[in-house]
Amino acid sequence: MKNKAFVVSIRFIGLFVASLMLHFATLAQDDISQLLTKLKNAPNDSLKVDAYNDLFEYYQYSNPDSAIYYLQDGLKQFTAKNNRYGIASMTTLLGYQDGTQGRMELAKKRQIDALKIFEELNNQSGIGAAHNGLGVVDGRSGKYDSATRHFMLALKAFENAKNNKGIINTYIKLGVVNELSSNLDKALEYYNKALALSPDTPVASSKVYIYNNVGIVYAKKGDMKRSLEYFQTALQLSDKPKFTGVRILSLINTGIVYDEFGDDEKALKYFNDALQITKDKNLPEDHARIMVNIASITGKTDPKKSVEQLNEALEIAKKINQKNILRDVYEGLTQEYKQLGNYKELVSVMEEQRQLEQNIFTLEKAKEIANLESVYELEQSNARIKELKLTEHKNLLKRNIIIAIAIGLAIALIFISAFYRKTKR
Repeated sequence: MKNKAFVVSIRFIGLFVASLMLHFATLAQDDISQLLTKLKNAPNDSLKVDAYNDLFEYYQYSNPDSAIYYLQDGLKQFTAKNNRYGIASMTTLLGYQDGTQGRMELAKKRQIDALKIFEELNNQSGIGAAHNGLGVVDGRSGKYDSATRHFMLALKAFENAKNNKGIINTYIKLGVVNELSSNLDKALEYYNKALALSPDTPVASSKVYIYNNVGIVYAKKGDMKRSLEYFQTALQLSDKPKFTGVRILSLINTGIVYDEFGDDEKALKYFNDALQITKDKNLPEDHARIMVNIASITGKTDPKKSVEQLNEALEIAKKINQKNILRDVYEGLTQEYKQLGNYKELVSVMEEQRQLEQNIFTLEKAKEIANLESVYELEQSNARIKELKLTEHKNLLKRNIIIAIAIGLAIALIFISAFYRKTKR
């Protein structure tokens, strides 16, 4: 576990997307009473959606339970009114929150449901938000090609809507995918595009995330000093509750840089600060990732304790079914058991690691087949629908012709009858 990955990791695309509001407003106030007043006095459902979005953004990290409460309350209100835009908006944000807390299947289902409604409404910003959400789900599963497709569809939708903040957020996610795919120059290109569009006053969430992500790219390029400067700038700008997500990232990444510098004490300080936030805010995926990083340092002097920390991460990763973290945990356990000379546990862990890789391969193949089948079934369904519509059109045309003939005959009969009576007289 000596080679730690800087965390922009797809988890943190998720963190960023979670703050991607459908109206993309930047909160000007931090007073919850103002937000509640805004919700209470919203004169129409569209502004009410905005108010629920603001409450979600305010609470998503400082109090996730409250964030979910307001989203569910909004969903209930809009469902009662059959307000499709409101339903889709709340569903998308609930999907983001589900993803943040490890409920990936539910997150994907919510985004698909929301996308269908937004497409029916032709709401381009909503379409962009849902595609971004789906991209996050795929990206967190390591399916970067699929994630990129969703992000490009999101970018197109936001451009159609002239939604500047949506464009910024999508550029960042495209930067992340390229960074994870080792296309570092392309990643910087996307980050710089996002940075050019980001406002300075007030400081937007996007700008803070960009500093963190650019720091990661420079770290991967081997420029640790410049990398640290970007991480520390992100930390300085992330001292408000709504920036909790990026603060976690910057704390972890700063810890990794100090670990690279060989300063274990400073590295652990930053890791533990981040760990405390994840415990307070109930962010299990971040918790597990941080434990892997902490175990990496602990293993230098105390392999037994490192194993305990890795097992804590293992339990969480299994619970939330985060396979990417499981890979890191198994790699760490393998190294520690080798160092301890515990070959019985080493063999057991290596077997679990093999099964994980096999399951991932099998699952991906099954999904690929299922996707192909779904596409085929959709095409067949569309073909049947077209055929039915054509038949219906032909039948309608026949009916109209028959009606026209009948009317013509009736009119002719009336004239003939009138002419006959006149002739008879």
